[in-house]
Amino acid sequence: MSAGNPDKFLVFPIENILFHEKDSHARVGKLAPAIEAEGEFWDPVVVAMLSPENLQAVQLDGATRVKALKYLGAKHLVGHVVSMNDSETDGFNLSSWAHKTKISPDRIRELGAGQSGTITIREVNISERLDEPDCVDLAGALATIVYANGDLIQLCSSAALPEQIKLLHRLYELYEGPEERLIVEDRKPGVFLNHARIQNGGDAVVVFPEFSLRDIKEVVMAGEQFPPGITRFILKERFLRLDLPLETLF
Repeated sequence: MSAGNPDKFLVFPIENILFHEKDSHARVGKLAPAIEAEGEFWDPVVVAMLSPENLQAVQLDGATRVKALKYLGAKHLVGHVVSMNDSETDGFNLSSWAHKTKISPDRIRELGAGQSGTITIREVNISERLDEPDCVDLAGALATIVYANGDLIQLCSSAALPEQIKLLHRLYELYEGPEERLIVEDRKPGVFLNHARIQNGGDAVVVFPEFSLRDIKEVVMAGEQFPPGITRFILKERFLRLDLPLETLF
């Protein structure tokens, strides 16, 4: 089997699926009854093989579906298998969501307190600097928070990646409201500022870097998970509506 072939589907023991991201309990609570009522398994979960011999894989997309199936007592699931190698990503794109929410600037600043220099907080107001092509480097930060008034705070860390992910969890816990996930193709500060100024869902947009598959594997193998809704996988050819009777997974 070529793990990079986008039309490969395998049945996995559900306990063999490792998660690269935390799930949202609220989303699981809504999806599980819907799956049970429908009586069918609709869309294969996107996974990358870690151990072909043991049928062990890491979930790339569909954490809520997997957790909902586990909640219902399913023993197996159907996985859409892609390659874990960054050099074999012709079949899909890996990017990141942005989160529209409310978050206190002072609480972000507190994240850097007592961290012995491993965490750096950068601040700037970009309202009058949007014409400058390099007014801020989004790629160099673990997270960039853009506020409706033009204030921008960047959370930077020199720690190893698994420790950085722990810091992202601390940031995620500071949200003062549920996040709205944004798809922003043009990753420029001014674009995020415009989203922050839209009067719904909070006055800030949290921007994350674009992680690689190597990053995903490093985090999973270290026993860590990303916060919910950061990584975004887009398959160029995706098989939907499998319509598999739910009882076949039990």
